[in-house]
Amino acid sequence: MDLYKWLHHTYVKHKEGFTITVLIALIFVLNYLTNPGYDRIEVYIQEGLVFQNSAKIVLGSFLLVLVDGIREFPIFFTAWAVSYLLLKRVRAKYRIYTLGSIILGIYTLLFFSYFNVTAWITPAIIYLLGALIIYPMFRQGVSYLKQGLVMFQIIWSLQWLDLNPYWQNAGIARLGLVNEIYSAATLMGIQDILLVFSYVMGLPILFSAFITSLFFALQQQRFQTLQSINDRNVQLQTLKIQALKHRGAEEMHQLVHDLKTPLTAIQGLVSLLPLKNDQASISIYANRIERSLEHLNNMISEILYEEKTAELTIQQLVDSVKPQISGVIPSDILQFRIQKPDLLIEVNRIKMSRVFVNLLQNAYEATKKVEKPFIIVYISEEMINETNKKRGILIEVSDNGTGISKEFIHSIWDSHMSAKGQTGLGLAFVKKTVQQYGGWVKATSDHEGTDITLFLPTKEQSETHE
Repeated sequence: MDLYKWLHHTYVKHKEGFTITVLIALIFVLNYLTNPGYDRIEVYIQEGLVFQNSAKIVLGSFLLVLVDGIREFPIFFTAWAVSYLLLKRVRAKYRIYTLGSIILGIYTLLFFSYFNVTAWITPAIIYLLGALIIYPMFRQGVSYLKQGLVMFQIIWSLQWLDLNPYWQNAGIARLGLVNEIYSAATLMGIQDILLVFSYVMGLPILFSAFITSLFFALQQQRFQTLQSINDRNVQLQTLKIQALKHRGAEEMHQLVHDLKTPLTAIQGLVSLLPLKNDQASISIYANRIERSLEHLNNMISEILYEEKTAELTIQQLVDSVKPQISGVIPSDILQFRIQKPDLLIEVNRIKMSRVFVNLLQNAYEATKKVEKPFIIVYISEEMINETNKKRGILIEVSDNGTGISKEFIHSIWDSHMSAKGQTGLGLAFVKKTVQQYGGWVKATSDHEGTDITLFLPTKEQSETHE
């Protein structure tokens, strides 16, 4: 297992060098393994001439293309892999010039490698097409395996086209068995069959190489785009988490501030006790201390136990919300219109504050693109049902934002949807919390804004609901 890990680590670290080494080894191995194939091709050519069997010539041509393709693939792909390494080490704006220099160098090498001056043209074309077709794949970061598949198609297609008798007449044909097949086809008068055969097999494969390279390049581009979108989503989620942490810090700051008030009162009353000699004054201060401690205990219970409720006025609830949205929502676009600030409700201050913050933040997001945005919170006492005299607090959050489409207006309260039709838990929490206290919530919207309406029973109604 350790050996496997070491090999894998070495391959990942030196992938290009490892690939080139394997290709070079493959050149020698395939050179040895394909020798019997060439012997068989010569037999087919001789049998075709002796027995005037054109099928033997065509079969020999097919086998020659197959063997040459297998044998020459690692040679050409090694040349491209070396070019790939060189291109990676130069700046992007110089790569095309570097590629041109490499092609010129390969051409020169091929020129001096063939006895026939024109015989190097087919290999040169193979490398040139390989460079031009595979280069876009290289730029997109397509894998070696996919580049190799395209290179093999190019080699195979050019091997077929090399059987074209016109190349022989033009004096640019390769030497060896290709030349023997040309001569045999000429003696037997089947040049036209060889011509059609080379076009029918070569051109579709060459076209396939173009299409395959384009497909791989576009596929890689799409993958990179999706990866980029995924990275941006991860960054967005990170920012959201940071925003939630910031909100939590704001809430904690407000809680500490609220906790400090009764503590300060207790501290002041305790400091006055030694100055009072009469029992009546001491009793009054003791009662005040007891009430402050009870208030402090209730606040701590609200933090620790979300189901814990406490009696508070509408104004106290609004005062606990304002610090949490300060600096987030501009004060000039937000208005609170409270009909009866001293009206009592019995809720968990922490959870109900979160309800307000969620609604106000949704409204603010919807108004960001509006020229003159506004958010208005109406709070009034209402009798909803004359029959059962259900009286409570009606809270309406109105904005002139972009609104919610009809497609999502009925699903914004779902646990995985938000007002923008995206995943979220804010409005689901709002609905769940309001219903927990015996109330209800609804949303109406058009193209010019959204109204979210909440109903909460007053203290007496809440007790009846319980």
